[in-house]
Amino acid sequence: YVIVDGLFGPEHGDRWMPCGSAAATGMRISLHNDPPVTPEEPLRNISVAATRTAPSGRVLGPEQRLTVEQAIRAQTIDAAYQLFAEDRIGSIEVGKYADLVVLSADPRAVDPEDVAGLEVRATYLAGRQVHPKPA
Repeated sequence: YVIVDGLFGPEHGDRWMPCGSAAATGMRISLHNDPPVTPEEPLRNISVAATRTAPSGRVLGPEQRLTVEQAIRAQTIDAAYQLFAEDRIGSIEVGKYADLVVLSADPRAVDPEDVAGLEVRATYLAGRQVHPKPA
């Protein structure tokens, strides 16, 4: 959304990334970042996909909103599916890498606009805690 609001304008911005329409057809979609163009903020991705709110405060194509649950899937298992890696990453299952974060609250239990502000309390890569560093 950093680009859309100013670059595409109101007419085309409302049609940018029609995730809701794609999800309604059963399509598996992914959310991602493109540093340095967009910041690496997965929780913001989820929040924006569920609210469609641009940095200016304008809501772009509200009919294209995802539920928070759909946005979490798009950031995790469905993104792994698009990488042909869903057998290794994207969900917590026996035999997978166990890359995960522990958040201050369940993103499905807060308002979609509050998901981006959740605190990451711990990060695990391949089952090992890497943030904060264990004592």
